[in-house]
Amino acid sequence: FPPASPAPLLPPFSLLAMVAAAPVPAPAPAPSPILTFLAGALSGGTARLFSYPLDTARTLLMSAPTTSSTPFRPTLASTLRNAAASPAGLASLYRGFSITLLLQAPGVSTYLTIYDLAKFRLISSSPNSPALLPAPLAHALAGIAAESAACVFFVPMEVIKQRSQLRGASPSSASPKPTAIAADILRTDGLRGLYRGYMATLAVFGPYAAAYWAGYEAVKG
Repeated sequence: FPPASPAPLLPPFSLLAMVAAAPVPAPAPAPSPILTFLAGALSGGTARLFSYPLDTARTLLMSAPTTSSTPFRPTLASTLRNAAASPAGLASLYRGFSITLLLQAPGVSTYLTIYDLAKFRLISSSPNSPALLPAPLAHALAGIAAESAACVFFVPMEVIKQRSQLRGASPSSASPKPTAIAADILRTDGLRGLYRGYMATLAVFGPYAAAYWAGYEAVKG
C-alpha cells in the first residue's frame, strides 16, 4: 500500500482567521451574595481556629510589662510554654474564642459580600455599558466600603477578645466569659464602648484595603 499523504498544512492567515472567529467568552456574572457569605463564614472560622492560639500569645506579649524586676523579656515560645503549664493548659490560649467565632464569620462574609457588590455596582460588567469609575478607583472604594461594613463586627470582636485574653491570663482573677465582658462594657460605657477605636481601625485598614484591592485587581487583570 502506498504511504498515507500527510494532512495539508493551513496557511498562517487561515489560522489567524480561525482565532479571530473564535467566540469571545461572556463577562463573568456577579457572584451570588449568599454563596460569598457562606464561603467567607467557613473560611474565616477555619482560619481563626488554627491561628487563635498565636493571636492570644501575641496579645499577651504586646501587653507584657517591662520593668526592672522582670528577669527576662517573654518570647512567643515562653508564652506558649507558660500556657501549656497553666492549670487550664493550652485551652487558656482559646479564651475569647467563642465571641471571635461568633463575629468573625459574619465579619469576613460581610467584607467579601460588600466588596463584590460594590465592585460590580461601580464597574459595569456589560461590555456595552460605560464604566461608572476607572477600575483602580472603583476597586479602592469597594475595599473601603467592605472594610467599613466589616468593622461593625470586627471592632467589638477585638475589644471583647482582647479583654478576655488579658483577664484570663491574670492568675489573681477568674477568666470571665465573653458574654460577661460584653455586658460589663455595655453597662459602664454603653454601645460606644464596644466600638471604641472604630475610626482608628478604619483609618488604618481603610487605606490598606483600598491599596490592596486596587493592586490585586490590577495584577490579576
